[in-house]
Amino acid sequence: MIDRYKLLVFLSAVYMNLTLPAQAARQEEWLPVRFSEGLVCAPKLTPVRKFGYVDKEGKLVIPQSFDAARPFSEGLAAIRVQGKWGFINAKGDFIIKPQFDRLRVLDYPEDDPIDFSEGLAVVSLKDRVGFIDKKGNFAIEPKFYSASKFRDGLAAVQTWRGWGYIDKTGRYVIEPKFADARSFSEGLAAVAEGKPFGPQKWGYIDKSGKYVLPAQFDCALNFHEGMALVLTLSDGAYKGSYITRSGKPLSDQNCHGGDDFSEGLAPVPLKQFTYGFIDRNGKTAIPAQFERARPFCEGFSVVQFSNSEWGLIDKNGKTVLHRSTAD
Repeated sequence: MIDRYKLLVFLSAVYMNLTLPAQAARQEEWLPVRFSEGLVCAPKLTPVRKFGYVDKEGKLVIPQSFDAARPFSEGLAAIRVQGKWGFINAKGDFIIKPQFDRLRVLDYPEDDPIDFSEGLAVVSLKDRVGFIDKKGNFAIEPKFYSASKFRDGLAAVQTWRGWGYIDKTGRYVIEPKFADARSFSEGLAAVAEGKPFGPQKWGYIDKSGKYVLPAQFDCALNFHEGMALVLTLSDGAYKGSYITRSGKPLSDQNCHGGDDFSEGLAPVPLKQFTYGFIDRNGKTAIPAQFERARPFCEGFSVVQFSNSEWGLIDKNGKTVLHRSTAD
């Protein structure tokens, strides 16, 4: 008999990669996600792919010995060794030994649920996901197909009935009924109506499960600093717009490919797929000059200068760290 979950994951990945690039199954990238808690992941791609951590001066604090690594969050960082995920502290010591399987999550890369949030993190065992505490013990047993991180006291979880929201006891606060769902942020969560493998429309609900903005977008991301990026499909092309909580667009500029607002700025492809940053008025704050750019965190943004060069910039656009993936 075909495993229903494996079939769901396969079909979801195929469907999303073909139709909604912003919703596609998360692919592992070498570009660090963010500078956090004083450290940033440092990829070394030659002769083999390994990750460690450096500080903002570029000093290697934790050796490049991991197969994959996530940013630090709440004092711990998820790392992968020989196909298993565990967690280390800022000294590089294992707090939770590598023992969890690769996480199959359909979520936006910068909202990875494997990072600790509100004391819990999502992990996978035997094709199911659950939530562990900082000692590695299950606070909520692995019984879901997928899940988001806890935010505002709730986490989105996927069952055979669809996506719903649970509290930290594992109790459903909003029953599974959505085709897709994201984490709560600033009191709202993006959810999708429709069929799992068919057209979907996204809107925003509050913590009671009621719509604040009706399902009308072709894709929708979380609210950050009062703004959320949504996509609409017109004449075969996606247009991205930042909207306020009332649904009002920030500007007429196409921001498809952009990311969350953070510390007053958002990375957006401004010129021929070259990234810069806009402010909350939609004005260019840092000119387009990067191949990729991440949201600001602790005053710095991770940017990609070329296929093999990356670093950190400050909010004036000044480079404060420049590294090669050969380092």
